[in-house]
Amino acid sequence: MRDGTSSQSAVRLRLRLGNRAPLPYLVPVPTTKRVSLPLPTTVRLRHFSLYSRRKTIEAEFDKQVYCLAGANGLGKSTFLAALNYAITGVVAEPGRRFLGAGDFYDNVVSYSQTYFDGRIRQRDHDAAQVELEMKVGTRHYSLTRGMFDPLGLRALTITDADGTTSSFAEQMDDSERHRAYKEAVLSDTGLEDFSQLVFLQWFVLTFDEERRLLFWDERTAQTALFIAFGGSAEDARRAEQLQRTVDSADSLVRNLQWQASGLRDQLKALRDVEESSDSSNEGLEERHQSLQRSTEAAATHYERITTALHDSSVRHADISARLRAVRLDYEVAYQNRLAGYRNAADHPTIHKTVSTGACDVCGTAGEYVVHTVQAALSRAECPLCSGALPKPTTTASADDDLIQQLGVTVIELEGEVSERLAEVARLQIESQTAESELLERQAELDGFRVENAKALSTAGLEGTALNEAASGLQRQINDLLDRKDTERNRRDAAKQSLQQMQTELMQLYAHVESEFVPEFRGLASEFLGVDIEVDLDRRASSLQLRLALAEQDRREPDELSESQRFFVDIALRMALAKQLASPESPATLFIDTPEGSLDIAYERRAGRMFGRFVASVDRLFMTANINTSKLLLELAASCGSEKMKLVRMTEWTSLSEVQQEAEGDFEAAFSAIEQALAGS
Repeated sequence: MRDGTSSQSAVRLRLRLGNRAPLPYLVPVPTTKRVSLPLPTTVRLRHFSLYSRRKTIEAEFDKQVYCLAGANGLGKSTFLAALNYAITGVVAEPGRRFLGAGDFYDNVVSYSQTYFDGRIRQRDHDAAQVELEMKVGTRHYSLTRGMFDPLGLRALTITDADGTTSSFAEQMDDSERHRAYKEAVLSDTGLEDFSQLVFLQWFVLTFDEERRLLFWDERTAQTALFIAFGGSAEDARRAEQLQRTVDSADSLVRNLQWQASGLRDQLKALRDVEESSDSSNEGLEERHQSLQRSTEAAATHYERITTALHDSSVRHADISARLRAVRLDYEVAYQNRLAGYRNAADHPTIHKTVSTGACDVCGTAGEYVVHTVQAALSRAECPLCSGALPKPTTTASADDDLIQQLGVTVIELEGEVSERLAEVARLQIESQTAESELLERQAELDGFRVENAKALSTAGLEGTALNEAASGLQRQINDLLDRKDTERNRRDAAKQSLQQMQTELMQLYAHVESEFVPEFRGLASEFLGVDIEVDLDRRASSLQLRLALAEQDRREPDELSESQRFFVDIALRMALAKQLASPESPATLFIDTPEGSLDIAYERRAGRMFGRFVASVDRLFMTANINTSKLLLELAASCGSEKMKLVRMTEWTSLSEVQQEAEGDFEAAFSAIEQALAGS
């Protein structure tokens, strides 16, 4: 444990390599945690249109639990994403398969460029930014990131423990500041690659609305275990590379064998045509797949932009149609009482000219224009034709009120049309850029295919050479079998290296058993109410944690209820975070609380599990719905006001009609939690 006390496991840990006996302890154990995790202290969102009641949202994390509570649809998940975006510069893309930390980071940058589009209005597009203050190890960071520039920083200041401040403002552009930030934060965390910080932040320390399950994802869990149990971050990256090599080589072995079998069938009929191709290019398939992935990513980005452009164009057309309709209503209302116009100064042309200082007919601007119009009105003359004006009536009418209301609506809609037009223009430019990027990637892929057509054909990436001559077919068969042996040897070598790394990981895991397993067991049992067992098993070519409840294995996620899956996974993240965090940087978990999956029996238990996590020095940033759930009440009673801050998100943005009807219920729920915090 981080406070120096020991803890004996109440579970029986079984380390398995097939049916072999447990391995001896061969690997030296680090005496302290290696990773200094980011510790946010303050975050500010500026010009974030989603939060309509405030131009600036500021959150100060001065207590161990920061609970952002509100109704559905107010932007809780978006705030959590914005906080992680400030730290990492990216937003996790839903549904993207995890193939490794580097692959994930490289392929979510384009998604992150557009994530906040629907949450920030066009007029705030350039001004919107997130400002973050955080500690990493012994240093304090202050940074500012635009919401649509994942690879840039608008400002960066780093202060050492002795008060020495380094500012990165002069002679640096945004991208250079971002690169300086990555280098500094890697040095302070103890990681070797920024993509691994992105991985930890999004896949281990964050449980968001996508509900990715770390426990049952072999690839993701293995990377997390390498980092958490004392192996270097470089080991984690190496294991990912070896895993991809095993998978790709294994796929090639099957593919080459299939091709050889097909060519044997052809050899029965074709024997006289010379061989026309020979493929021995190493890494050809990997390069081809890489080009395909980048092309697919560019296509996805282009589709997303074009969809946004279409939606924006539709909104612009809709608002323009509304504007035309309101203008027509205005003209009708105006014509209905034009004969006895009550006050010429209220005429829209005259009113707009006086209010803007520019003639609404010819565009001339200046005080002279206003003076001329007002002088004509004072003489009871029409400012346009100098004709006599009828005397204004002294009796107000419904027509006047209607015309005034319609006039205000016209002005509002004109502003909306202008904003939508600017948004369409911006998205058109982004669409053209995305299309150019897609065409460039497609051209690169097509060029590669043309240049390597014969090699690709032999490798099975573009089909087999069905028309090869009989003699050529035999040579191709021999070549395919030779290449199959080569790929099989490559696969076996990578698998052996990976298994050695996994063996070392299992040995490291054995060393931390007395700390990690009781921590995880205690957190999970706090929620489940039953004892659990945890094993680390090797399945196929990867390692996976295995869970048993009441001595019954739960190898698949669907063998647990939804709430059990979610909160067991959160318990794993909590235990890993404690294992990761160095003494000077307590762990901070970011949880979009899945309280909707809970029934009454488990609400209090979930609150107690959260309270157990923050019982010492670790921190929790959480979002939650305001409802009748006992989760927040239990957590508030456990933490008290000294350790927990409750923030009413209902004060940040306008409520819907349905939410307004429930304001009394919200107030009662907030009050109950605040009373629990106060201990009353």
